[in-house]
Amino acid sequence: MKLASTAFGDKARIPAVHTRTGGQPDRSPELVWTGAPAGTRSFALLCIDPHPVARNWVHWIIFDIPPAAGGLKAGQPCTERLPDGSRQGRNGYGDIGWGGPQPPPGTGDHPYEFTLYALDADRLDVKATAPSVEEVRKSMPSHVLGQAALVGYYSQ
Repeated sequence: MKLASTAFGDKARIPAVHTRTGGQPDRSPELVWTGAPAGTRSFALLCIDPHPVARNWVHWIIFDIPPAAGGLKAGQPCTERLPDGSRQGRNGYGDIGWGGPQPPPGTGDHPYEFTLYALDADRLDVKATAPSVEEVRKSMPSHVLGQAALVGYYSQ
């Protein structure tokens, strides 16, 4: 499975428009994927900043993405449920959906790890409203068929 973005390349800089410091804060980047394993019934995507200063800051939790999806368009609404049935959890800022990068000034480049999971379940067994990253991770292990990663960088 392969995960990519039309906004930035793997290990490249995330454009400011997709950050909290850009002209349109919290505009999620477009993501595309290919090569889902046979038996994929849904996808989940997590975006985490593992930089020591950020301490695994959560930027995006989106799951129950339909199996026919080949990606996510830029500017996903920050709502718990999307029209296609996908669900979103709370990011590290306490908001629903994408929360763009905003690393503290002077802390250098922060990596933003986007990880896509192909799952053999239609729906994850998590609470009804805005689950945390821990809840989503806990519900996934026995359902993961494959995964792909994309890393973007940003600093102020």
